[in-house]
Amino acid sequence: MKSYSTLRALGCALSVIIGSTAHAADDQGGKSVHNATFNPTTKVITVSGEDIGRRNQTPRVKFNGAAVPATYNATTGQVLVTLAAVPPAGTYRLQLGSSDEDNGLTLDVTIGATGLTGPQGPMGPQGPAGLPGVKGETGATGAQGPVGPQGPQGPQGETGPKG
Repeated sequence: MKSYSTLRALGCALSVIIGSTAHAADDQGGKSVHNATFNPTTKVITVSGEDIGRRNQTPRVKFNGAAVPATYNATTGQVLVTLAAVPPAGTYRLQLGSSDEDNGLTLDVTIGATGLTGPQGPMGPQGPAGLPGVKGETGATGAQGPVGPQGPQGPQGETGPKG
């Protein structure tokens, strides 16, 4: 029984290629995916990895359960999966195998804009006080300071005893 690894690749709905790097491998030791990117302009998912085109043959590829055209470049180790149209934003299953029954590598591909960053949330409550730190060593005695200015004259003193 095969174990299916997942990889999330981000395709932004802009005219740029955006991808997230991850790693997926089959349990037979050999096939592995390092990166998948989606280009909405060309409607192509580029899957990069090792031995994903066994014996230099293009793997059978399914996008969300439906067979889709793909090509394999043995020099770059990439499979180019061509979609008929840019699908609505969402997560789709991409399967690469050597036959219709063999889905040796399964990837979850997320296509669509990630949206705007939301507003900052409220400040949380103050945490508990930390433990007291270790007492530090006594510092060196400082240098003698300068003599201060003369103070004002004091009040006249009491008359002393008669002698």
